[in-house]
Amino acid sequence: MEFCKGCGVSCCSHYYIPLSAVDVFLISTRGWDDFLFIEEKGKDDGNCFKIKGKNYALRMKKRVQGGCVFMNENGSYCCGIERCKPSVCAAYPFKRKDGKIVMMENRVCPAGRKPTKRDLKEAEGVLRNYEYEWGLHRRMAARWNGSFLSRHGWPELFIPYAMVQMNLWKIAKMLGRVEK
Repeated sequence: MEFCKGCGVSCCSHYYIPLSAVDVFLISTRGWDDFLFIEEKGKDDGNCFKIKGKNYALRMKKRVQGGCVFMNENGSYCCGIERCKPSVCAAYPFKRKDGKIVMMENRVCPAGRKPTKRDLKEAEGVLRNYEYEWGLHRRMAARWNGSFLSRHGWPELFIPYAMVQMNLWKIAKMLGRVEK
């Protein structure tokens, strides 16, 4: 996002980045692997998939010294997978609140940094994609949660399940059977 260029703060070193099934699909189909881990969660935040009654979420791995595994190592804090970065990263530090685009309260952006009208317009498109992708993830997780695999499987099975679902969605979209 243009707003973030030249910021100088490494926001991706402050958080464990949540991944949607769409994020995993987009990143893995570009040849990257070993970038995610499955975290057991106590409470379902609406994005979890279940295994034997326990809640799990997909997260981006961090380097030993901190920071996202895809963060460029040249000190620029730029994303190494800009074209397919996770939707939560693309949307950061913006969110939608009461129908308006606002900056998150707990952001790590430098103090006094204010978005321009152009930044807010760019954020609108990014947030629309974010909301769509996470909606798709939640639908996929809900289908999974009602399945035999959820009751009797193990967490690592969710990834191939989600990849198959994404490929089916991609085919349906190519055939004109799905709208974005």
